[in-house]
Formats: sequence, C-alpha cells, structure tokens
Amino acid sequence: MSVGIEKTNSSQFWAELQLLFEPQIAYVPMTPLIALILAYLFLALAIVGVLLPGLPTVPFLLLAAWFSARGSSRLHRWLYEHPHLGKLLIDWETQRAISRCSKVLAVFMLSISWVVL
Repeated sequence: MSVGIEKTNSSQFWAELQLLFEPQIAYVPMTPLIALILAYLFLALAIVGVLLPGLPTVPFLLLAAWFSARGSSRLHRWLYEHPHLGKLLIDWETQRAISRCSKVLAVFMLSISWVVL
C-alpha cells in the first residue's frame, strides 16, 4: 500500500519549501564612488559629533575610516595622519578602546552642557 508521496518527491518537496522560505539577499558590490560618498558622510557626522554632546564621534569616525579604506587611500591616509582624529583611530585599532583622556574630556563636556542647559 502506497502513501501517495514517494521518498524522492518528499525530499524534493522539502528542499523547494526551504528555498521558498529562505531569505533572498542580493549582493550589490560597493563601488569606490559609493564608498567615498559614505566616508565623507560619516566623517561629517563625526565632526558634528565633536561639537554636539549627544552625537557620538568615534562610531562615525570608525565608519568613515572603514569606507575611506575602500573608496580613497588619500582620505584614509589623511584620517590616520590627522592630529586629533588619527589618534582616536590608532587607539581603537591597537587597543580596541577609547583613551582615558578622551573619556574624561567627553564626560567634562557633557557636564558643562548639562550645566548650561
């Protein structure tokens, strides 16, 4: 007595069902132009983050460095050679941490902004 579904059809059915519900992710390669535009965008946000206490600087700076490495070696080199921004990037790259001086300065600036407001 046959159940009605053969074993080969059953495995094929489950394979097709799995493909149906599997998320389809389209891989779009990043061109250097797109990477350069994003690098400048995140660099602008990082610079604004220096001025505004509520906006973080380091995450945007790290994104700017990552995108500049894929978009422009000149911008990437400039970021690492910058007297202030380069130190943050080098500290993050070597120690995976923000320097104590930067943390103290951030807390000090937040405190001043709370007093002023």
